[in-house]
Amino acid sequence: MKFKITPGSLIAIVIAGLLLVIILSSLFMTVLNWKAQIAVGALILLAAFVYERKDKKKKANSKDNLAEAGKLLFPDAVEKYVAYYNLYLQDRKKFTASLPNDWAAADLSEIEPIDVLFLFADSRSQAGVIDWKGEENEGEVEESIDQILGTKTAWTATTALRSQTQKAPRDGEFILELFAAIDKDLQAIDKKLLFFNTNSDSYAYTVVNTSVYKTVTTKAPTGFKGVEEL
Repeated sequence: MKFKITPGSLIAIVIAGLLLVIILSSLFMTVLNWKAQIAVGALILLAAFVYERKDKKKKANSKDNLAEAGKLLFPDAVEKYVAYYNLYLQDRKKFTASLPNDWAAADLSEIEPIDVLFLFADSRSQAGVIDWKGEENEGEVEESIDQILGTKTAWTATTALRSQTQKAPRDGEFILELFAAIDKDLQAIDKKLLFFNTNSDSYAYTVVNTSVYKTVTTKAPTGFKGVEEL
């Protein structure tokens, strides 16, 4: 794997180097006089300020990209989605109160934009969730996807996998193979599994056209991922 120098990593390297100089100067006072130490400290503060600004800008861009990605995920409900997302941005308390009862016990104090997209998809029966260990009942992932698509899918690769595997259904590994087989079957109809990159220990997913998959994973790579990245 190649190491890529980004603005953030470069600043981090510079700060680490400056800190090393200060530490050494405190041990060997002849290295830097007090004026030089003040100058170094000022440089560190400046570097930290620049990094913080870049980080905030990056996060703001990420939120904007996620908001736009939602319009691609819900082309038949853009207005409803925009209203839902704006409620989250403008009135977090009211937004939380509007959620279904099965979310009442969840910790929504730090809900992120990607969670909002998932919640909207879930409210429209366009999302599925499975525990990281795997299915409780065999076939529930396929059933949820058929519900999302509104049609029965030919689960050729998936059926073959289930008949051949010797892994336990809830060992945390079979579910990954299952997702890969499901994704293969979906690609036969120009669809892809798209996972919401939430902080949950469960897999939250939907199904989209291949073109939409490519666009949203490019536009908002921190918010979504495919089977290959699980």
